[in-house]
Amino acid sequence: MPSELFYNAINFKYKPIAWWIGLLSKYIVRPNDKFKQFIDQSRKKLRFQSPIVGLHIRHTDKKLETRLFNIDKYIIKVKAFYDRLVSQKVNFKKRIFVVTDEPQLVDQ
Repeated sequence: MPSELFYNAINFKYKPIAWWIGLLSKYIVRPNDKFKQFIDQSRKKLRFQSPIVGLHIRHTDKKLETRLFNIDKYIIKVKAFYDRLVSQKVNFKKRIFVVTDEPQLVDQ
């Protein structure tokens, strides 16, 4: 067994089925070459550069299922992420990619 698999498996020693299901799921949903090419083209078109924070904010359909978080809660986490990079003296430009079903959130 490759060492990276061995160490991952040890973390799941009390629930090995969870590890196997995760491994199988990763294999089943892996992107094919055509989809990988689409992802690469989309990243270039959107000018994705690292680091970038992605936020998926669902407020319209999720409000029936769970308590919604104010946009400020998301921004606190984004700020903490970038503050950590500053403390590590990483040179970067702040980038946030927002996906939402509530367009007025972006204006906030």
